[in-house]
Amino acid sequence: MLQPGASTTSATEAEAATAHNERCIHVHVITGYAAAGKTRLLNLLLRECAAAGKAAGVLAHRQNDEYEIAPHVIDQARAVSYDEVLDVGSGCICCSPQGEVAGILASLARQVDGPQLDFLFIRCAPLASPLTFAQALVRSPDPLVAARFVLRSIIAVVDPTLAAAHLEQGGSEWQARAQLRAADCVVFNCGPMLFAAKLASRVASGCDDGAEPLHRRGDLLFN
Repeated sequence: MLQPGASTTSATEAEAATAHNERCIHVHVITGYAAAGKTRLLNLLLRECAAAGKAAGVLAHRQNDEYEIAPHVIDQARAVSYDEVLDVGSGCICCSPQGEVAGILASLARQVDGPQLDFLFIRCAPLASPLTFAQALVRSPDPLVAARFVLRSIIAVVDPTLAAAHLEQGGSEWQARAQLRAADCVVFNCGPMLFAAKLASRVASGCDDGAEPLHRRGDLLFN
């Protein structure tokens, strides 16, 4: 693991590393409020990657209080790499170039031994902003991180049974509404079925008629 404060790679090194491994790592950021179904979706996507022969890594962001409410466990056995960042409420650990997330991304970008990642799933904690993680990728001062990682989507997971409480305009849970506005894909966690809508704005405005059932979770990844 690259320690915070370590020097970043040169542009020449980034070009050489990219030439060595032409595959970029496609990143999907999974966000959503408490009990929305983020971990359920993540586990289904890990299963889909394994079935397709794709190597997937997980970066799990957890907040201190989440351990008391999270009912589901991430299926680490299906991930070729797993890293966890704990936010104890002491400040931002993600957007700083010296932060822990930046160090994890730098280490993954330089990994040459073992399976090379096809996908990286970043699972956000319930109150976290997905844009913080997106900015850690697209605004990274590390040229190798910028060369290897491609942000493909920000996926917001919504449980319709909780949506009225979490997404009510003017309600206190503003983080849930901000997560939805940041997303370019919304997944509805409807019991045994998952539905996806590509335009988060349709959901925010109360129009969910554009949602289509996900018969294969890989539709989110490979289309």
